[in-house]
Amino acid sequence: MPLRGAGPLTVFVPTNKAVDRFRDGSVLYMLTDVSASCIFIFSLNYEALNASGFSGSSVGIIFLGEQGAPLEVKDIIASNGIIHLIDGILIPPSIVPILPHRCDLHESTIIQVSFKSWILVRILHRVQNKLFSNWHTATHYCCKGFYGPDCKPCLGGFKHPCYDKGTCVDGIQGNGTCQCSHGFEGIACHICSDPKKHGDNCDEECRCVHGVCDNRPGSMGVCRRGSCLKGYTGDLCDKMATPCNSDGVFEHCHINAYCSYSGTNTICVCKPGYEGDGHSCTPINLCLKPSRGGCDSNAHCVSAGPGTVSCVCNEGWTGDGMACIEMNNCLLESRGGCHTNAECLSIGPGQIECICKKGFMGDGKVCDLVNPCLTNNGGCHDLVCEISKKGVLIKHFIHSISNIKSLLSKAVTSDLQDHSCCPGYYGHECFKCPGKTDNWCSNNGKCQDGVLGNGECLCNEGFHGTACETCQPGRYGRDCKSECHCVQGNGRCLDGIDGNGKCICYKGWKGVNCSAEAGGTSVCSCVAGYRGNGTYCKEINLCENNNGGCSIHAMCKYISPGERNCTCFFSYRGDGFNCAGSVSRVSISLAAPTPIEPWKNTSHITHLLRYHIVGCEELLLSDLKSIDRVVATSGHVLKFSVKEGVLYINDDAKIVASDQLAANGVIHYIDKILIPYDMKKKTSVPQSLNATAAANAYGYTKFSQLLQDTNLMTLVENSLFQPFTMFWPTDAAFNQLPEERKTWLYSPDHQDKLQAYLKAHMIRDFSVVAVNLPSSLFLRTMYGTSLSFNCDKNEIGGILIDNNNAKIIERHLRFDVGIAYGIDQFLEPPNLGARCDGFQQRTISGTTSECFMSPYILRYSPYSNYHNPFRSLSVYNRLKMGCSRQCNKTEWTFQCCKNHYGGSCQVCHGGLEAPCGLHGDCDDGTAGTGLCRCHNGFKGSACELCMRNHYGANCTACNCTVNGQCDDGIDGSGSCFCSEGWTGGLCETKLAPDFCSESNGGCHQHADCTQAGINVTCTCQQGHSGDGTDCSPIDRCMMEQNGGCSDFASCIFKGPNERDCQCLPEYVGDGIQCLQKVVPPVDRCLDNNGGCDAQATCKDLHFHTNTAGVFHLRPPAGRYKMNFTTAEAACQAEGATLATFSQMSDAQQLGMHLCVAGWMDEKKVGYPIRFPSVKCGDNRVGIILYKEPVDLSTTYDAYCYRMRGINTTLFMYISFLPLMQNSQNFTNSSFATLFVPHNDGFLSNETLSWRDMEYHISTNNSVHFFENMTHNFIIQSRLGYNLTILVPPISNSQRDTSKPHKLINKRKILDWNIPATNGILHIIEGPLKAPPQIVILGFIILLGGGIAYYLFKHKNDAFRFQYFKVNAHY
Repeated sequence: MPLRGAGPLTVFVPTNKAVDRFRDGSVLYMLTDVSASCIFIFSLNYEALNASGFSGSSVGIIFLGEQGAPLEVKDIIASNGIIHLIDGILIPPSIVPILPHRCDLHESTIIQVSFKSWILVRILHRVQNKLFSNWHTATHYCCKGFYGPDCKPCLGGFKHPCYDKGTCVDGIQGNGTCQCSHGFEGIACHICSDPKKHGDNCDEECRCVHGVCDNRPGSMGVCRRGSCLKGYTGDLCDKMATPCNSDGVFEHCHINAYCSYSGTNTICVCKPGYEGDGHSCTPINLCLKPSRGGCDSNAHCVSAGPGTVSCVCNEGWTGDGMACIEMNNCLLESRGGCHTNAECLSIGPGQIECICKKGFMGDGKVCDLVNPCLTNNGGCHDLVCEISKKGVLIKHFIHSISNIKSLLSKAVTSDLQDHSCCPGYYGHECFKCPGKTDNWCSNNGKCQDGVLGNGECLCNEGFHGTACETCQPGRYGRDCKSECHCVQGNGRCLDGIDGNGKCICYKGWKGVNCSAEAGGTSVCSCVAGYRGNGTYCKEINLCENNNGGCSIHAMCKYISPGERNCTCFFSYRGDGFNCAGSVSRVSISLAAPTPIEPWKNTSHITHLLRYHIVGCEELLLSDLKSIDRVVATSGHVLKFSVKEGVLYINDDAKIVASDQLAANGVIHYIDKILIPYDMKKKTSVPQSLNATAAANAYGYTKFSQLLQDTNLMTLVENSLFQPFTMFWPTDAAFNQLPEERKTWLYSPDHQDKLQAYLKAHMIRDFSVVAVNLPSSLFLRTMYGTSLSFNCDKNEIGGILIDNNNAKIIERHLRFDVGIAYGIDQFLEPPNLGARCDGFQQRTISGTTSECFMSPYILRYSPYSNYHNPFRSLSVYNRLKMGCSRQCNKTEWTFQCCKNHYGGSCQVCHGGLEAPCGLHGDCDDGTAGTGLCRCHNGFKGSACELCMRNHYGANCTACNCTVNGQCDDGIDGSGSCFCSEGWTGGLCETKLAPDFCSESNGGCHQHADCTQAGINVTCTCQQGHSGDGTDCSPIDRCMMEQNGGCSDFASCIFKGPNERDCQCLPEYVGDGIQCLQKVVPPVDRCLDNNGGCDAQATCKDLHFHTNTAGVFHLRPPAGRYKMNFTTAEAACQAEGATLATFSQMSDAQQLGMHLCVAGWMDEKKVGYPIRFPSVKCGDNRVGIILYKEPVDLSTTYDAYCYRMRGINTTLFMYISFLPLMQNSQNFTNSSFATLFVPHNDGFLSNETLSWRDMEYHISTNNSVHFFENMTHNFIIQSRLGYNLTILVPPISNSQRDTSKPHKLINKRKILDWNIPATNGILHIIEGPLKAPPQIVILGFIILLGGGIAYYLFKHKNDAFRFQYFKVNAHY
């Protein structure tokens, strides 16, 4: 291409729209496959421009080339020439047709003929004296990617049929349908079959969160437009509209916008289906976009509201509207209504032609057998024609050469009678086609039969042979569609109908496709799993080299020759090829500087590190998004939140990479260090303190004191038992113990018991960190009991101990010889129980001395609440005959705490939290058995079960009778399952015999039989009427007036309560509503140019609107704001009237489709619908009317009718060259602004002077667009006087609805920014009058006018407005 030469060049470039229209792949084909001579963008020298193929229209539009491509944008200046944009692609005739759609096969065959046949052929065709004949055949084929008799390109283009997601049924016998690959569906395989997948291979999960996934391969996994659930927006439906606060921003947003936060600022965002900046939002009509809402080029796009469309395939096309293919009715089971003895030919989308086969006659819908022997003996000899019973014409041939000669002599002297051969026969003598009878061409092709046929078989794609009895070379299989892949010359393919496609390699070649050399003369090669030269083969042990390709952290195990198994080592996880170690083995680096230095210098660094670890569970990113908080191994809480799809920790750090698996967990990467607490406010406890001092410092003062009182510190300080892991109950845990138990525990007499309790909180020889506790399962205490550890199911990361009786609330409390944990309960060793010893008063009989000789000595612990060691003794000294002495004694006795029993005071069944399940009373005390006395309805050792015939959490008694069984138990519902023969909620009703099971209970066959007790009720089924014993089908055509059909429709009975309404001729509709067929309006401009001037272009607005003069009217206040009166007045203000039902019917038939209710004449309300929709008219088509009478005060829009006028467009040429006679280069600098007065602004017989004309034009190179003309803006005219722009103020109520209002010299600008070849035009309401001229200059101006007239007559204009539009309505 010489586009970089010096030029000058003129280049015509197609627009994007023009290129888009070549969707059949032709453009890509020309750019990639065709030689450089076929490039369709061409250049011309500037001097030869006038010699090109140009033409013009009556309206001034220039067309290029034979295709007539219109010139859209002109004069784009380049350094070496000029560029013009055209709406089309110029195709050189040398490369038409563009697409390589036909790949016909031409063959030449030499055959040997018999002597008799040779004589006949020689006589007829005067061939040379040879017994051989050369036959030429042409087999029609479509190139790959094309189908059908016309070889049309497959969907997706012939380069990428079915968008490379399926296989196109191509070929001349193909129908172009796409057989989609796995995972794809749709007419063009353009949709993923899984509604939650997307991507090129439909294997990627959709990213749509709260909407319907756009499951197309190239959708990027976003949500379908308008599918977001309520309250969600965005491409992924993952954003929620945030209401603005009280700062008033919402008041400034458009009515179709909402206020949202963006960072710290609030912005207005248009609602889905609208576009704009949020302060001004307009509905989006996707049908007007270049993509047409995604509709197929052969589909009709209907706007169904802001931002939504409905795609309906055009007539003759089928599909979902997004992809439409031609309807070939010949492929249907009905064959388009053609007769079985007729050929069905597709002549266009949805159009067919039926032609009777040879030997039959008729219109194709009905074909009758033809008996050719009935007319002149079928043109045969009197002795050689008869018709068989099946209609096959049988010919008995006379093989005598003398008879042939006599027949030929008759043929020369007289005309032969025309006749036809039966199907399967060809030639003048009706020879039999190749193949068997009724199996011509082996049913794999079509015989060219008939009198003019040559008997050749046109084989289907892939077949070959005289009778299409075999496959083409290189193809195999029953359908001959599979292709061999053997390298030609290196081997032979087992092809053919019975072949399997296997390659038999020639000597010296090997491989599946015979593509590898066999290595000279050697033919020995080791099989898979062995290596060597073929004469010697050794087993291959893959594990011997490079660990068999396994990971360095995996073991390679030999399985068999050439096979091995990779298994990750212990403490690693993976597939053997990739093995991940534990979390500690993963290399982690910080992404940014962090405030970690202050933590390194203190003992808190371990808290910081453990704050980044969560134990008990392996949490992936999806798990973290579903929870609010977890407990880290440091004991501190981590909080999680999701903002804009990103997971944040503690509302500060965000996860930047996630789900890196390790052997013992998963790793997530964050962008900040997590800080567990403010170190300045945290009291630091030295790790050198002993256990009691550390416990005091951490706040566990009770446990610290008890360690000292029981002399256990000597045990703790013994190095034989170190290190220690201790569990310190909080002071609150001690304080909540019963007073009796504390008295017993703190008593000096029970110091050994208290030591045992404390030892049950101590573990020797181990210092276990929290993250390892759940995996420890059991650890033995110094008392000898085992402590269990479990993860808290209610709080992730939490740890429970002692069979979940206590919870760890503080972790890693370091002291000099170990580590401690704070717990919320005082642990009870199982064999110690809970002792609550105390005083008990008892009465004894005997002598007084017995009372005073009590052996009990009361001693008290310093922790006792009792201060008086003795209590008074009451002695009865009065002696009477027959009476004994009594005294009351207060003794310290052994007692169990409440809900503990036996000599060891074990806890009752159900545990401390719920003894006897809270549904019973425990037999507690020292003499108790621990058995639970369950409340009514409960049973079980811990009253955890319901008794028989009791159900629910409260074990409520069932109410079923003896005739049913209750759904009992804790999880039961209490429902009654009745025994056979009983029914009712409580199984209280005995069933009667089932009368309905025999003879339908005496009811009619179209009636339903119901039984209540012994009473039978018969009810006619839907669609039938009667008393149940006699039911007859309901004929709606008889029951209702015309069956509910329109008065202009026929009612046809289709079944019980079913009918079909069919509009009468000359009417259209669904039968319920039949509208009189509209008479299309006539273009009035066809008659005498519509009354316009001969130099004007006429346009009949009423004809071109395609709505028969009906238009939808909505007031500035918005949707549905007019009652009947205001609607009538609004139409009159537009010079129209409310549309009648008949006028609405005409508009609907001409294409009007609106789902908007509006007032009509005769106080009706309705709207026109052309395409069925559930939301608009309940799938009905026509004029949808509201039920009458309509409340006249109800507000709707309006439908008005107005007979539009004729638009006249004049094209005027105004010369201004006399004004520029001193400018040599005015051609390159004469762009100007012209203010054109409207015709209606002229008075009768008003004319404009030359000065007035100059007053309407700006100076040279002065183009002023409407948007740039502000208030008091000055424009200098050619006359030398200024033109002033005025912008009157607009009230707030008119701001959103009023059009821009500007004046020039007090003349209103009606229309603006009309482009011309050398400037721009604005239409004003009337002409401008030039200021009075000075008399002295009159002569000069007159002289200038004469010069201007001379130049105007003798020279072409350098400045001319090529387009000047004046609107006039007649």
